[in-house]
Amino acid sequence: MIHRLASALILIGLAMPATAVAQSESAQQLRRIFAPPVQTLKKVFNKGDRAEPAQPAASAPAKAPEPPPPVEAAAPAPEAETEAAVANVPDPRPRPAQDDEATGIAGTDTEGLPSEAETLAGFVPLSEPVDFDRRFEPVDDPTPEAAPAPMVAEAPAVIAETPAIPPVVPDATVAYAPDDAGVATPPVIDVPLPKIRSAAAALAAATQLAALPPKDADGPELDCMRSLRMLGLVSVSIDPIRKGQCGIDVPTKVSALDNGAIALTSNAVLSCRAAQSFATFMRDQVEPLARKNLRGSVTGVRVAASYSCRTRNNVPGAKLSEHAHGNAIDISAFEIEGVGWVEVGKGKNASARRFLADVREAGCGPFTTVLGPGSDGYHKDHFHFDVIRRGKNGTSTYCR
Repeated sequence: MIHRLASALILIGLAMPATAVAQSESAQQLRRIFAPPVQTLKKVFNKGDRAEPAQPAASAPAKAPEPPPPVEAAAPAPEAETEAAVANVPDPRPRPAQDDEATGIAGTDTEGLPSEAETLAGFVPLSEPVDFDRRFEPVDDPTPEAAPAPMVAEAPAVIAETPAIPPVVPDATVAYAPDDAGVATPPVIDVPLPKIRSAAAALAAATQLAALPPKDADGPELDCMRSLRMLGLVSVSIDPIRKGQCGIDVPTKVSALDNGAIALTSNAVLSCRAAQSFATFMRDQVEPLARKNLRGSVTGVRVAASYSCRTRNNVPGAKLSEHAHGNAIDISAFEIEGVGWVEVGKGKNASARRFLADVREAGCGPFTTVLGPGSDGYHKDHFHFDVIRRGKNGTSTYCR
């Protein structure tokens, strides 16, 4: 075991190539560290390899073998021998200081490095104590900084102002007033909000979807339900009504006209055909007559009756009324903007009475039946309009 350890140390100390040792200064220090023990081991093993004395002949009396003298630790080699052993190792050849043009690697600059005597002593003198908390800070460059260039006043940059885009105002010149910073600021233009003529108009858009026809509607009834939306009727489709001989196949519940501008005092349940005629009549006849005679628009309609399963005039045994099929509507008053309610049979003045007379006359045509004050005692305070089919073609009228 000792032989193997000695061989390894000898190989490390003596067989190391000079080219490898020359790679760094630490290799020289290793050589100085391992040189003394290597020389010591050499001496130990050289003594062990000497030839032992010949043993006496067999005739001589055998003597008990004496114990071998204890091997004392070898004294360390004198400093002179250590230096001599070290001197046998060739020193590395230094690289020229000039740059190597072939490889592009700069030559070694030895300025500022410790001397060989300082390296052998095992320390490197420092100009000042090392602060390990600042060891990663960049080293100050001793090269003096170049003097800053003299400040030259630059000419102020000229920024091209983008002309402000005025709002589109036909036949008018808009002048922008500059603010405190001298920048022209466009004026704030107030955009008026749309006016709602009545509270029912706010609900018009929300109720339009409910006016879709039922799934079982087809043919003319389906076309009729679609036309109600085109007329601005605010209505809700409801389930078919069937009660004995009374009922409506495709009923609709009307709450307002003219997209909510004309509110009904109560919902009118009508057939689609009656609702279509009512909306057309109000738009094409009543509205123009109100502006003509009363200088105002219609804002409300007072509904006296719509669908009702009963006989004519509620007389027992009489024929069923058109109210029982949703084909009739009774109106007792019109609300006019700036005027108020104009009640049927109670005209406040000549203009109101003329308006009611014109409305009654204009209803004959859009409706096949028109009744009112003077027709009989049952209609003295309201107009009755229905769409019963009369005559061969169903368009004959009865107006009195």
